[in-house]
Amino acid sequence: MVRINAPLAVGFAVTVFVAIALIWWLSDTPLGVDSAVYRAGGAAVLHGDPLYAPLTALPGWAPELPFTYPPFAALLFVPLTALPAQWCWGLLAIAAAPSLHVALRPFTERAYLPLVLLGAFALQPVWQTIGLGQVNLLLMAVVVADVLPLRDSRFRGIGIGLAAAVKLIPLIFIVHLVLVRRIADAARASAAFLGATTLAFVLLPEDSVRYWTSAIFNGHFAEMKGWVGNQSWQGFVARTLPDGTVAAVVIGCFGVLCAMVTMWLVRRLHRAGDDPAALLVTAGCALLLSPISWTHHWVWVVPALAYLYARRPAMAMAAVVFTGWTVAVVPGGGGAERTWNFGQAVVGNAYLIAALALLFVLGRRPSDVDSSPEGFGGFRSSGEPEDELGQQSRGEEGTGENEKGDDHRAPAQGPQDLQLPDGHAQTDAAEHGGGQRQQIDGRQDAQHGRRPRQSRNGQRGADERRPQHGRHEPAGPLADDPYPEGEGEQQEHPRRRIPSRGDEKKHGHGRAGHQPRGHDGRLLLDRAPGYQPVPHGGGGTVQPLQYRKDDEGAE
Repeated sequence: MVRINAPLAVGFAVTVFVAIALIWWLSDTPLGVDSAVYRAGGAAVLHGDPLYAPLTALPGWAPELPFTYPPFAALLFVPLTALPAQWCWGLLAIAAAPSLHVALRPFTERAYLPLVLLGAFALQPVWQTIGLGQVNLLLMAVVVADVLPLRDSRFRGIGIGLAAAVKLIPLIFIVHLVLVRRIADAARASAAFLGATTLAFVLLPEDSVRYWTSAIFNGHFAEMKGWVGNQSWQGFVARTLPDGTVAAVVIGCFGVLCAMVTMWLVRRLHRAGDDPAALLVTAGCALLLSPISWTHHWVWVVPALAYLYARRPAMAMAAVVFTGWTVAVVPGGGGAERTWNFGQAVVGNAYLIAALALLFVLGRRPSDVDSSPEGFGGFRSSGEPEDELGQQSRGEEGTGENEKGDDHRAPAQGPQDLQLPDGHAQTDAAEHGGGQRQQIDGRQDAQHGRRPRQSRNGQRGADERRPQHGRHEPAGPLADDPYPEGEGEQQEHPRRRIPSRGDEKKHGHGRAGHQPRGHDGRLLLDRAPGYQPVPHGGGGTVQPLQYRKDDEGAE
């Protein structure tokens, strides 16, 4: 049985699109309306024709659509003029599967990647982008790669700037870089955008002036803003409210609210280490606020669904909304959208409603969504280092998580809470980090007659007694009061310790045997033979621990 992996799925999709392009070319079948417009824009640049006038190089089967992209995009489309229209479509279709692979890797586990990649072709934004010969998948892959996998590259940010020079919508991701405090990357992206735009001004001065002064406000878009295929907030308002002041106020208020919520969510998710979710929130905001968000612009739902499916498989049901049926079952075109009843309005605006719901899910508490970085194409969502247990290192800030009050002190959590003779406590403290400092503090307190200090984790120092008659007795395991402040809590040592020969010679106790332990094998201090605890402030002395055979072990 052949196991499907991501490269195999990409290769299969590329092979299918190559075959389709070849057959359509040999049969002279029309294919790729938007790719034909790209090719005609490149031909206008090559022949010196006006770019934002009716295109003369459009094939006879293509509708007379205007060129609506910045002049820099037309410069990139010049090489397409050397190919037949079907092969121009074929190039963009062949690039669809690799673009999806690049865009999906940071959002889903590798085990799910082949399934998600193949399932993406059933979603309307994907198959419509491929059918029209659009560049949406390519631009999405460039933005994702620039923000996530290539975040450590010295060229990071340049891809977003070039993508924004092809279509203006990716400009919002420069703001995203600023929000996540990647200021240098945002500067590179801005420089790349300005550089590409300046190049277009130098090579195409008249077209550049016309685009930035009038063509950018394309009347073709204004006429079709209320069409069901436009799933932006402005499209919703155009279908619901009459044109006028009320509609403008509703659009403006929603735009401000959406921008504020997006900035808050992006900052919140970034601080939680979930940069993929933060990027999806920014993309969702772009789709909602753009005046025109055709259904094929919604390719960002693919990584969003992959992100949610990897954490909550039930969220895959949301993919049904984006298969294309919602646009097909409602009346559309010619102003029919204004006659919708409530049920038709819900179905006809399903993209918009689903986007708001997905933003709500992504914006929930970061702890509610598992953002485990490993397995997501090798991408680590947080820039902070991790230890061998896979937890983010927090330095010394998180050491007080188990802190309790004086009335409910927890049992000793590590060897640093106990000092053993002849360097055993030092060895154990070295193994467990911060316990060494606690041991030293406890000894100093004992030597100078001070009460023991509170350690970082809220537990007292190891030495609880004061020196008697000016004598400085060595600190050891017997210096602890197992019942501090009258509490009957049982102190346990979490690791097994066997006294060394140096201990025998120092204390003169003879050969050391096993000390009593609890059911889990831990040393019980309050049951140590010969251990006579002294209350706080008492005048007695502590009897040394007598090492002898116990009931369980041998010598």
